Amino acid sequence: MYVFISPHFDDAIGSAGGVINRLVESGEECCVMTIMTAIPWYHPKYAYYVLHRQSENKRAAKALKCSVKNAPFLDVVYRKGMRKQMKQAKKKLFTVEVTEYDLIEKIRDYILINTKPDDILIAPAGLGNHIDHRIVNIAVQDLDRRVYFYEEFYYDIEQTESPLTADYAYVYLTKNEISEKLDAMLMYKKTLRKLFRRNWKERMAHYYMKERIHAGKPYERFNDITFLDGK
Repeated sequence: MYVFISPHFDDAIGSAGGVINRLVESGEECCVMTIMTAIPWYHPKYAYYVLHRQSENKRAAKALKCSVKNAPFLDVVYRKGMRKQMKQAKKKLFTVEVTEYDLIEKIRDYILINTKPDDILIAPAGLGNHIDHRIVNIAVQDLDRRVYFYEEFYYDIEQTESPLTADYAYVYLTKNEISEKLDAMLMYKKTLRKLFRRNWKERMAHYYMKERIHAGKPYERFNDITFLDGK
């Protein structure tokens, strides 16, 4: 099985949805394992929001014909009580400092328990320095699994020349693959309305079809694409 590890609900499909579609259409089984999906029951409003996003994620995965698995860990926004400090959230969320080593070990254990030795894991590169992305990236290092890394979508806008992914290989998407990916991404209304703002559907399509382009084609990038050999 190919297990795409996603820090948050839209990361894996937004970054590698075209490749997921390619694998599924070639007969491979794919699963999106989302790590920070626990429900913050201490606050009904936030709990409802996460429940809604879980539902969106399930529909997006269904659109790509892949399964989902939700890990029991809180998003950093809920984990550190940072909601009331959202004006400073960017600085806090995108710091390079990672100190939650117990959480990293718990995530490592969860991944090992919920995958098989012959599974292929595709995890985030950590582009953008979001704390949760870095934590997940660290957690998969040196696992007893075949691990590959994908370049996260949207963060590439600000870090197109990032040394972190400078040598990553391009996977060019077919018209059908990018179409299926966009259809799946439309399920993430809660997130994408905030990310792309007004006319979010059109702006999202423009990002994937006009901005995230190389050699005139939409693409996704990975540190190594040998996991796609023959596909």
